[in-house]
Amino acid sequence: MDKNAALYDLFMDAAGAIYTALAAAAPPTPAPVLLQLRAGLAESAGWFLVQASEFAPEPLTVELLRVRDIYASERIVAALLELMAGEGWLERDAAGRYALAEAERELLA
Repeated sequence: MDKNAALYDLFMDAAGAIYTALAAAAPPTPAPVLLQLRAGLAESAGWFLVQASEFAPEPLTVELLRVRDIYASERIVAALLELMAGEGWLERDAAGRYALAEAERELLA
């Protein structure tokens, strides 16, 4: 029994070392460019995705987002929402409201 446990530990250590070496050799997958735009700020695509998931099923609007970030620029918020709709992350309705696209809802679930 001791030999089996020692052999198992050896295999697990080897597998861990191989996985770690392969992960270190592969370059990390960069985030989508839109997520890099203004990353870390409240006026960013990443933050808007979080807000869209929190407000769902109520759609996002520039006015609604400015309630959470009162100093946000209306033009920047509107431009980011349009970019996100252009990428298919959000769906825009005729009234200018934005809701999470179906694929994004599944991704964030």
